[in-house]
Amino acid sequence: MTSNSVVGEWGNFVFKMIQPADHPRILQHLKDCLYYRAFYRIGYTKDLDVEMDAIFQLVLNDGYNLSFFAEDKATGKVAGCRIITMEKAERPDFPVAGRLCKGIVKFYYDIVDDCKLKDRYDFTEFPHMFGISVEEEFCRQGLATEIYRRAIGLMKERGFSWSLVAFISPYSRAAAGRNGFIQLAKRNLTQAVDEDGSALYAEADPNDFLDVGVFESN
Repeated sequence: MTSNSVVGEWGNFVFKMIQPADHPRILQHLKDCLYYRAFYRIGYTKDLDVEMDAIFQLVLNDGYNLSFFAEDKATGKVAGCRIITMEKAERPDFPVAGRLCKGIVKFYYDIVDDCKLKDRYDFTEFPHMFGISVEEEFCRQGLATEIYRRAIGLMKERGFSWSLVAFISPYSRAAAGRNGFIQLAKRNLTQAVDEDGSALYAEADPNDFLDVGVFESN
């Protein structure tokens, strides 16, 4: 399924819906541009790449076709992407086993619980803006803000009144703020613990936090 809200040219880029044939280069882009940048604040290790790949492969194959990317016209490189999936009210069961990845997933969904989405909306499933990334050489061109604008347009086009989104990067958070992000809950990274209750990353900056909220598109 295509999208009038997403597909098309913008400046030096062309936006496309992600198709199965695109998955290998999208996963490589995420590995190059998202995993370290998103998680170095909470103790990134190379082992995280494998488990994050497994999560994103599941999301890309969810059958809803809500994810899209921006391609640089001149080089054909993936310049940025927005991964969106549909989630049920229950926590997803992701195939993760490592201490760090399990801890991050639990920490994240504990914050989602703090949002009390059931008190705010009536739903059985909802769109989740699961990941955004922009290749470093294409940063500071307004691309992240444009990705959010198109993602919100896609939500309206598909009939969704709201979508879940989270931030650990201040740059992504700033781009979302320019598009109406509503923060519902946040926790400092120093609050993240593993299954044994030990700090997930003792060296986390006490000023860094992960926040979760929504875009409302009605």
